[in-house]
Amino acid sequence: MTRRHQAVNVDAPPAPCYHARTMIVDCHMHVWQHPAELGLLVGEGSEPRSRLAADVADHMAAMEPVDLALVWGFASRCLGVEVPISFLGQHVGLQSHRLIGIAGLDPANPAWRDKLFEAIDDWGFRGVTLCPAAQDLHPLDSRATDLYEVCLQRNLPVMFDLPAAWRARGSLAFARPELLDGVAREFRGLRILIAGFGYPFIEETIVLLEKFDTVFTDLSHLALRPLAFSRAVALAAEAGVLDKVLFGSGFPFARPRDTLAAVYRQGSPRHAGPGLAVPPEDIDELVHRDSLALLGIPRPEGFVEPPAPPPEETVEQS
Repeated sequence: MTRRHQAVNVDAPPAPCYHARTMIVDCHMHVWQHPAELGLLVGEGSEPRSRLAADVADHMAAMEPVDLALVWGFASRCLGVEVPISFLGQHVGLQSHRLIGIAGLDPANPAWRDKLFEAIDDWGFRGVTLCPAAQDLHPLDSRATDLYEVCLQRNLPVMFDLPAAWRARGSLAFARPELLDGVAREFRGLRILIAGFGYPFIEETIVLLEKFDTVFTDLSHLALRPLAFSRAVALAAEAGVLDKVLFGSGFPFARPRDTLAAVYRQGSPRHAGPGLAVPPEDIDELVHRDSLALLGIPRPEGFVEPPAPPPEETVEQS
C-alpha cells in the first residue's frame, strides 16, 4: 500500500500545497552500534549518560515519515572514535533502495584515502562528511584540501558536520562556516553542505549560501532549538536563499517527525513568532525538495517516488 505524506496539525496550520514531487529526503541521519562511536560522553561502565537510540532498528523506525535518507558516518582521530565504514555499509546495503551512505573521514588519519575508496568503491557511498571542530582540523589544512581534490574528481559532495555534543577538546574556531569560504573559492564545483546552518554561526552560513551556487545547508539538530530554528529559516527566506536549505533532521539528536512539525510551524505566524513566518508554499517546497539532485547524488536503484495524493485524501496528523 502506498504511504501518503500528511500535513502536520499545528492549530490552524497553513493549507498544504501539492506538487509533482511528493518524496521527502532526510539528508542528515546517523546510525551507530554505540554512542561512543560518535565520541559522546559516557558514564561509569561505558554506559551513555542519556540514551540516544540510533541502532539499526531505531533508525528504521525513525525513517517512517521520510522516503530517502543520507546516512552520515563519523571519524575523529583526536577523539579516538569512528563509526566503522563496514557497519554503515552493511546497514545501508540492506535498505539500498532508501538509504545512501556518506563516509565519515578524518583527513588527519593517514589512511583516509584507503577508507574513502573502500566506502565509495566497495560499499557504494555517495559523499564524504568531515567534522573539523571534533577533528581539531582547520578546513583548509593541506590534508583536508587533498581530500577535497579527490572528492571534486569523483563528483562527491562534502558535508561539514557539527559536534554531536560539545566537549572541552572540540575547537569552536574550526566550526566557523566562514572558514569554508576559502574551500568554496579554491574548489569551484565542489558541492558543500553545512549542517544545521552552521549553528551558532547562522549569519555566516547565510552569506555563504548567497555567495556560492554549490553551497547548501540543512535543518539538522535545530528542531531542538525552536528560537534558533525560526530565526535561521526566516533569515534564509529574507536573503532569498531558502531554496538552498535542505530538509535534514540530524537523527537521533532530532527525529524526522519532530523536524517536520517544526518546519510546518514556521508557516504559521501564531507559532513562528512576529516577523518570522514563511509562506506555506515555501515551507512545502522545502519539505519536498529534491536534495539529491542539488547535491549531485543519483537516486538509489529501485527507488520509486510516491504518487501525489489528491487534496481530498490528505489527512491531518496530530
